[in-house]
Amino acid sequence: FSLWMDDELRGNATVTPHVIEPLEEAATLVLILSPAYMISQWCHLERSIFLAKVDQNAGCLFIVEHDQVERPAELSDLLGYKFWHPDDTGKPRILGIPKPKPEEFEYYQILDDLARQLADKLKELKAQAKTIPVATSIPMNSTSTEVTPSRINGTVATTLLPSATLFLAEVTADLEEY
Repeated sequence: FSLWMDDELRGNATVTPHVIEPLEEAATLVLILSPAYMISQWCHLERSIFLAKVDQNAGCLFIVEHDQVERPAELSDLLGYKFWHPDDTGKPRILGIPKPKPEEFEYYQILDDLARQLADKLKELKAQAKTIPVATSIPMNSTSTEVTPSRINGTVATTLLPSATLFLAEVTADLEEY
């Protein structure tokens, strides 16, 4: 698999095509829900693009709750990975802040669950890619004179392998304080 984060973009790059293209090819998406995520138009666009291409119930969307936020309706049915908990007064406390400590067992347990389940999903997608036929035949128009290297007995071979890109994005600098 390959990992793509939007911090790989150069300062002079056109943002939209560089963000949309990896999303359209992504096999999984990890969302970090936070107040900043919830008010970011880019994050909403990225989520919409990904959800438009995959079945929401396919297990390819991983939700990390960085802070207590009200989830968008389309994400309400997913359990996610909650990296916060309410304290004795009911206020949300983010685990691992400012830096994870070795004694924060809950933080590391959730992180381990996320890592293992994400790795399992990527392995599952890889196994599915191996069981899907690498090529299928599409009948060509019998009057076609097009000559292609993949043309075999009046058919064209096409690749049907699913993508295996992992897309990870951060909020823009103006939203970091949220």
